[in-house]
Amino acid sequence: MSSSELLKKCWLVLILVVMTLAWFTLFKVKPTHIWNIQGIAIEGSSLFACIVGYLYITKLRIRNLDIGWGLFTIGMLVHFLSQFINQPVIINVEVRGIIAIIGLVLIADGFYKAFTREKKRKEILKESERRCRTITDSSTSGIYIFQDGKFVFVNKAMESLTGYKREKLLSMNYLDLIHPDYKDEMKRMTDQALTGDISGLPLRFEFKGIRKDGKERWVENTPTIIEYYGRPAILGNVRDITERKEMEEKLRKSEEKYRTLVETIQEGLGITDLEENFIFVNTVGSKILGYSRDELIGINLRGLTPPQDFEKILRERKERRQGKSTQYEIKMWKKDGKLCNLRVSAAPFYDKNGKLIGSIATFQDITEQKQMEKRIKNLSALYREIGKAVNRSKSINGLCK
Repeated sequence: MSSSELLKKCWLVLILVVMTLAWFTLFKVKPTHIWNIQGIAIEGSSLFACIVGYLYITKLRIRNLDIGWGLFTIGMLVHFLSQFINQPVIINVEVRGIIAIIGLVLIADGFYKAFTREKKRKEILKESERRCRTITDSSTSGIYIFQDGKFVFVNKAMESLTGYKREKLLSMNYLDLIHPDYKDEMKRMTDQALTGDISGLPLRFEFKGIRKDGKERWVENTPTIIEYYGRPAILGNVRDITERKEMEEKLRKSEEKYRTLVETIQEGLGITDLEENFIFVNTVGSKILGYSRDELIGINLRGLTPPQDFEKILRERKERRQGKSTQYEIKMWKKDGKLCNLRVSAAPFYDKNGKLIGSIATFQDITEQKQMEKRIKNLSALYREIGKAVNRSKSINGLCK
């Protein structure tokens, strides 16, 4: 416990009271062996105050103050006991007074050192805070220290983020900066954190804040529990993520439109990585192959195609790695083991940085079409043979005539 905290608890008042009472008890000439209840009560109270005060003073850890208060207490104790026992000649009023005076001198010296140390400590803290502010003010993130229900430190970025000046932030209710939808949760987490119990609390969380001008901003807060002037506090790092949240919302809407488009087209659509593993397939594509979408994710095309068709896929992949789109037909096994014929239109697939990460392709089941073409081809061959047979028959009839 620091000297400033002791003084806040009025121990300086206690010291002055004890010294005043001691003046009347130690240096008042009175006969011994006289039972005076009023005097004993006063001196006993003074002695008790000295002992209790000593127990607290030792927490300051100032040597002269400890010794001085101890001597002063001893002087009080000797004087108190002298009311009940025969005192030796050596322990008279003067000796008791000398002990008390020495104690008072040491107490005065101890308090001088206590105040000096406290002043020096405050100067060091002030310099430390100045250096800390110089560092934190150069940060683009808002940095704050929260203690006793209010901000006790904020950097310049917090002023820019909230629109309030530092002086206002240090005096205002922090909940005034929080959107109503998040106030209750923020208060719950803050109160819990200041008790030292961080179980269940997120290391990082996002919420809506309200600026001085009334505008809503999304922020990300990363709090840490620290000790500030010997008591628990919250050190927070705040970033404005409004632009990111707006981009995420635009991306979400874009993905919804994309997903709707992907799911409504009448062709299969699949995306494979550089090793020809499925990383996406739409509903139509999964139905064509007879699998669920989850079953297809991670499956390699080698396991779904005959060897000669997979070789064709690898040849086409070389073209896509040169940035070319390709069209080709392959056979692929369905889940029930039947072969189906697919017409594939494939193109290179890039990430947001323009790096090739695989292929994207649409595919159609042309099995029935192939079967129809085969039947037409067979019929055409049959018609040709019939035609030849008719022609031969006419030739024979001509010869017979």
